[in-house]
Amino acid sequence: MPEAHLAIATSALRIDEDPVGVVHELLKPLYERFDGYVLERDLVEREILDMKSRRRSG
Repeated sequence: MPEAHLAIATSALRIDEDPVGVVHELLKPLYERFDGYVLERDLVEREILDMKSRRRSG
């Protein structure tokens, strides 16, 4: 079974200022490795916004 070890170097400030960029940078190679899908930043942004809105309404 394929494995993936993901790691990025970032700062708390970047996570606070650009969480979409951090998540995108972390997940993009994973998507490419397992199914060849190019993960677009817009998709990550929409999903994060959706999670945040569900958290507020839940």
